[in-house]
Amino acid sequence: MKAPWFLVRVASFAFLFFSYLLVSHAEETFYIGISGSKNEVDFGSAVTTSGAAQVEDQDTGYKAFLGYQLHKLISVEAQYANFGDVSLVLPNGASATIGGTTTTNSSGATATTNVEAKSFGFAVLLTVPLEIARPYLKFGLHSWDTKRTVPSSGANLFATEGSGSDGYRGLGVSMPVIEALSIQVEYEVYDFGDDKMSMASAGLSYRF
Repeated sequence: MKAPWFLVRVASFAFLFFSYLLVSHAEETFYIGISGSKNEVDFGSAVTTSGAAQVEDQDTGYKAFLGYQLHKLISVEAQYANFGDVSLVLPNGASATIGGTTTTNSSGATATTNVEAKSFGFAVLLTVPLEIARPYLKFGLHSWDTKRTVPSSGANLFATEGSGSDGYRGLGVSMPVIEALSIQVEYEVYDFGDDKMSMASAGLSYRF
């Protein structure tokens, strides 16, 4: 039985594409960089508050990365990211509910819980090598953990500790300043179990 014509086309295209990658001129080089970021969490469960309670779901952070450009179209990258803190502020008598669990502060004082998130990740970047800028897509996996700081009065809403491995993806553009130094701007979305964290970042990368 003959294979459908469209499968022949797909196989031919794949063969030509990977042949091009193998024989075309590579631009193998390492690069290193650091970026500052603005981060926002999107909870997988609805969060409701009452009595002047506040969930501060945005913070600043940073990330450091080391990459290797395998080819002018493809790079691999390892990174460490610190996403800052998510805070729950409960004045006395205020309540907050997340995932069906309600916490009420009856301590007589304001109680604040901070949750810090960080991760190590590895990604593949697919780049369009233009002269004035290099736009790219990023797909990766990261191993994350969260750490909670809670006062004795107890705004006991978030998990004490959390960890896991999930995917992340993003898009960005690298714009050369000089031959080895570039400005890098990115927008990424990270999965943290049922929650998501968006990161908008800008920084510098240096090729060597």
